[in-house]
Amino acid sequence: MTTTLLPAFPLDIVVLPGEDQYLHIFEQRYLQLINELKDTEAEFAIPYTEKDKVHPYGVLVKIDSVFGESPEGTLYISVSGTGTFKLKNLLDKYPGKLYPAAEIEVFPIETTAENKLMISELHPKLIELLSLFKGDDSKLAVPVPENSFAAAGLLRFQVEKKLELISIPEEKDRLRWLANEIILQIRICETEYDLQGQFSLN
Repeated sequence: MTTTLLPAFPLDIVVLPGEDQYLHIFEQRYLQLINELKDTEAEFAIPYTEKDKVHPYGVLVKIDSVFGESPEGTLYISVSGTGTFKLKNLLDKYPGKLYPAAEIEVFPIETTAENKLMISELHPKLIELLSLFKGDDSKLAVPVPENSFAAAGLLRFQVEKKLELISIPEEKDRLRWLANEIILQIRICETEYDLQGQFSLN
């Protein structure tokens, strides 16, 4: 894979492709980044960082809008996820800038016939799980997701699960992981409902 150098904003969030996220920007270096990119379609990298530990994977985002500015000059923005990557190196500064830079390998989101078939076969189980989350047997009108990330976005994964997903380079492997995760969650939900039913009978 080709290595790309992009502006970087390390954070403890994972914005999956297709998801939206609001951010409050107050550090001068990141204000510079946002002001440079806000009127463009350019992406920047968010390497996942937790307690000063930088993880080897992250997400790409682009700025959708700058919707607020405080009297102190801080910005409120919305971004949307566009891709995922493996982090090769995190540099303290992008050349000539205040903000960091990330050397990354971008993971493709392939829309092959095989992947389309896999996600269509996954669709009934996805609806079953969403119905269990909803708590009734009504038929949910959920279209077939375009890819693994669109399906994962419906399930509102916690950050730990999102990290597992974005660490998988190939779309077919992400779909296999997602299928296993959905089956596991269905079993957990069914077990919980069975236990609730037993308690109600006692």
